[in-house]
Amino acid sequence: MIALQSPQLMMVRALNDLPELFLPEGISLRTYRDGDGKHWETITDDAFGRPPVPGWFETTMKSSISFRPERVLFLLWNLLPVATASAWVDEVYGPGAGMLHYVGVMRHAHGHGLGYSISLAALDVMQHEGSSRVLLRTDDDREPVIGVYLKLGFVPFIAHENQPQRWRDVFTRLGPILSWMAGDRIVSVSCRRSGHHHHDPRGRAYENEDTCVMLAKTAAKALVNIRVDMLSDRPGSRNIYQLHGTDGCYESARAPDQNDRVWLRDHCPGVDAWLELEELAESHLPEHWGQYATHAPHVGHGGSELYLLDAFINSVTGNGPVAIGIHEAMDLTLPGLISQESILQEGAWIQVPASRAW
Repeated sequence: MIALQSPQLMMVRALNDLPELFLPEGISLRTYRDGDGKHWETITDDAFGRPPVPGWFETTMKSSISFRPERVLFLLWNLLPVATASAWVDEVYGPGAGMLHYVGVMRHAHGHGLGYSISLAALDVMQHEGSSRVLLRTDDDREPVIGVYLKLGFVPFIAHENQPQRWRDVFTRLGPILSWMAGDRIVSVSCRRSGHHHHDPRGRAYENEDTCVMLAKTAAKALVNIRVDMLSDRPGSRNIYQLHGTDGCYESARAPDQNDRVWLRDHCPGVDAWLELEELAESHLPEHWGQYATHAPHVGHGGSELYLLDAFINSVTGNGPVAIGIHEAMDLTLPGLISQESILQEGAWIQVPASRAW
């Protein structure tokens, strides 16, 4: 349990480049109507785990000079309000400052990106009202919520001398929440191989066996499956990648006439509605990724060598961070080495040492 500290942590974001709002299937958005105070209290009581306080909406929200019906938003699931956020005004922090206020999602509706969607809807309201930036307050123990705010583009706003260290503590705890597998590492592997079924021109078996399959578990309980086949002389894609998570998945093309595809709960209209990955390129692909688009197809390893060379030059000349440090390199290398020991032990699960502890 993390003790609550005072004053609350704050975050800030400019309002000049908001992403487009997509609502999950079955979810609708509307503003406050008469009688919604009870819905607001139900949502926030459940979201914040507090006992009901009669009249809390009237006291906290409706009596504020910032209150307008169009500033209090709700997401509805099966026509019932399950999430709320408000677009408040707080010019204590300068002209044009908005405040993302009382963001809450009922616990049974977690896991569908509703916190992100309702917050973004409130940011849209503030942008249309002319606010140039928005702030919010949150608590030290709300790492999942802070992860959502970071995804929305918020950054820490230091409002008290005790907050730099508190933010360092928060980011230490955030770990994998910040991105798909950042901060995670493989902690154990199991590997089996298929045997020798192909021979070189001299009639001798290749040193490599035909196929090796490695299962790996990460510290955050993710499961990784890697199959390597460098010898089979039959049709097949040389490189197939898949990433499957709770709220999204990606699958690379398996044949020349296919395209890479992605499914994202917050973007796709249904559970069977795939998007072609290319559709997200303009809004999500890093700007620097396109600078070698013309030359990359003519360079080794699918063009990746150009980007590796660029990252290396930027690093040694001091123009950019080291993309892969020594420990990240060990995280990538050690599982493969340890997998050889697992093969010798008939696929036994073997622990992968942590270089950071050496």
